[in-house]
Amino acid sequence: MTTPVVFVIFKRPELTRQSFARIREARPPRLYILADGPRADKPGEDELCEATRRETENVDWPCEVIREFSDKNLGCQERIGGSLGKIFEREETAIIVEDDCLPDPSFFPYCEAMLEHYKDTPQVGQISGLNVLWNRYKPPHDIFFSKYAMCWGWATWADRWQHWDRHLEAWPGLRDDAAFHEWLGLPREWPYWEGVFDKLHSKSSPWDTWAFPWIFTNFARRWLSVTPSRNLVTNVGFGEASTHTAQDNPSLQPPACRIEPPYSSPNSIAADAEADALTFRTYFLYEEARPWPRLRNTMKIRLGQAARKLLGKTS
Repeated sequence: MTTPVVFVIFKRPELTRQSFARIREARPPRLYILADGPRADKPGEDELCEATRRETENVDWPCEVIREFSDKNLGCQERIGGSLGKIFEREETAIIVEDDCLPDPSFFPYCEAMLEHYKDTPQVGQISGLNVLWNRYKPPHDIFFSKYAMCWGWATWADRWQHWDRHLEAWPGLRDDAAFHEWLGLPREWPYWEGVFDKLHSKSSPWDTWAFPWIFTNFARRWLSVTPSRNLVTNVGFGEASTHTAQDNPSLQPPACRIEPPYSSPNSIAADAEADALTFRTYFLYEEARPWPRLRNTMKIRLGQAARKLLGKTS
């Protein structure tokens, strides 16, 4: 393995131990460990943060370790998003794993291979290890392309991350853009994302997030995410100790599977509309997803596309 890994930790030593064991197996040449500091209003969190950091001390392979440990709590956006900006000033590529994301060992060579294969493909913004579709949808190849930049185990390039629109500065110019509406696709998706992006841009959102601005960046630039047909990363951090996933949701915790090279891919680089529709329902709407007959789902997509074209011609 030659690609550096960024490992994000906070206050969950047991989860950190599990994920760090997978990183040790991968043996990256450089390891960036980002640790946020304890929150002042959370008694006992300082001890948990310290115990979590100790779980990353056993680096027993040839590796340059860069530890960025904060004494105070920076929050998710600054700790992860802000730090990635600095890391990508030094690195051309990186694989990012958070403490609650447990990857299958095959996740690392898959990311490395995809980073190399698509580095000069401007339509691709990132490599994802997460696939929440379980067995509900089976694409014909080992990978497919999605407009959704899923970030529970992922990788990207410095020249992509430099466009991270932290404050959604491009949002006012895209909010009423018909082409941007078309990119988002299904009618249900636009009201959802309009609400999210309005709140983030106006700073009225309660979320301390780097990931939604990254999703917006991928939308705004019409980037696609390379996504495995099998899920490669399981989020094992659902529960009260989680920052953003306190409520357990089995639909978002598919088991991690193995993927083997060579990785077959579609002939053209285009979003898989059927997969994206189901991903939106499962991951973002938190619906209890059930298998959709392929024909019915395809008809919904095509009817929606036809309706938008008709409306565009008559408006």
